[in-house]
Amino acid sequence: MRGPYLEIQDHDARPVSTSRAWFQRRAGQLALALGVLCAVAASGIVFVYSKSNVLPLVYLLGCIVSFVLLYYSRRNLFSAIGIGTLSYVVGFLLSVPFLVAIPTLTRRMLSHSMLALSVGLSLLALVGYAVGCLGPFRGLFRPVFRWVTRTKAPLRPVTHAQFIVLAAWVVLAGVARVALGLEVAGVGELTVVPGLFAGIIGYSLRGGTLVLIGLFVYRAFDRGKLFILEGYILAGAYAVSELLLGWKSALMGPAFMFLTAYWYHAGRGGRRRSIIWVLALVALFPLTMSIGQAERAQILGTKSLGEYAQGPIDFLLKVVTRLDGNTRFVAVLSHEMTQGAPSWTNHFKFVSLIRSGITTTQYADVYVFGHDPRRATSSTGSSGPGGAYIGMGMLGILLGYLLLGAAVRCMHDLVESLREPSLAVALYSMLIFNLLTLFSGNFRAELMVKQFFLYFIIIVVAKRVLRGRPAFGIGVA
Repeated sequence: MRGPYLEIQDHDARPVSTSRAWFQRRAGQLALALGVLCAVAASGIVFVYSKSNVLPLVYLLGCIVSFVLLYYSRRNLFSAIGIGTLSYVVGFLLSVPFLVAIPTLTRRMLSHSMLALSVGLSLLALVGYAVGCLGPFRGLFRPVFRWVTRTKAPLRPVTHAQFIVLAAWVVLAGVARVALGLEVAGVGELTVVPGLFAGIIGYSLRGGTLVLIGLFVYRAFDRGKLFILEGYILAGAYAVSELLLGWKSALMGPAFMFLTAYWYHAGRGGRRRSIIWVLALVALFPLTMSIGQAERAQILGTKSLGEYAQGPIDFLLKVVTRLDGNTRFVAVLSHEMTQGAPSWTNHFKFVSLIRSGITTTQYADVYVFGHDPRRATSSTGSSGPGGAYIGMGMLGILLGYLLLGAAVRCMHDLVESLREPSLAVALYSMLIFNLLTLFSGNFRAELMVKQFFLYFIIIVVAKRVLRGRPAFGIGVA
């Protein structure tokens, strides 16, 4: 059914507000215009300062491919292909002009030819991701994702009682994580819980809490300012435990929850002004990052970390440095490459790693970066494509990101098609939150499977508890 105000996408579809579609389309057009200006300026800087003849060409190719994919998703930059391309741009293209032009950062990238190889192989990851999004591969994940996110009846609206219960859970989860020393930033041996149980409990208390907050926030946008404020309180309570554990990015997870929830509510009932809530949350980043940095310095027993930034320029450089996946990827390539050329399979090293009982990230921490294995965590990691390259070379990069693209596309299809998309939006926001890490942080397929298995359990329990009565005796998908 099509009309001037509603659009039905398939037999299982929900109405889509044309005002929301208008907002998303306009936002995409504005972002593309700004992106073109930034890409032209960045390419010019790379051409001027590059010491390699290959780097400017590879960088320009990366900009062109990114623009094509973003133009394809211009009507909704939060679509699977759009958000993946943005993750690649932020993780690999954004930092290159800074790395080649700023003296304090140039020392981190000794070889511009290796930087060109890093940009090129990360572009291979983006191509694999795009193939996974645009091809038929999302059918591999659809049965499971659909079963988890469908509801036979609409979920109950958020209530103040739900907020009180969830707030108690957030506080208790935070107290437990701090008391047990679960996932302390930069330290791997403080927890008193055995390794296997530490992971299960940690994922449930950290990521599971974020899923529940995202589920609350999405439905809160339908209920007004007071309920959105309660979502803010939940985000703040969650951030406190993150800061006490030394995580500078304490508000990043809640910000993704709010931004995703807002994006799929924009234009409904005059909710465009609700973006102020998201912007206010982002504005708190510098303050919380400083607090998290101070806590980490205290945990590690050092004063060398100092404050997060000494000014706006220093803050910008530190953010760019933190988002840069090139320097870690170059270190992996320098360690793994033989005869100066990348390998298609890297001798299928993942087989020997499985036999040894270690992950690609642990391998990179110990053997590439020289960390003490007793303290090695994922804080350095191997960069997104680096982990896949260690496991199975360039073929591993293609296959790994193809499956990732298929999974993200499958979840996004459910967000757009289900009449009751609350559960799908909550899980999709977690995928978005992890995408930047999977591109520029750590590509850990086994960790993602474990995490989302636990999130699925939490979602199934939540939809049982929050399920309302079927309308007119007929289930709503």
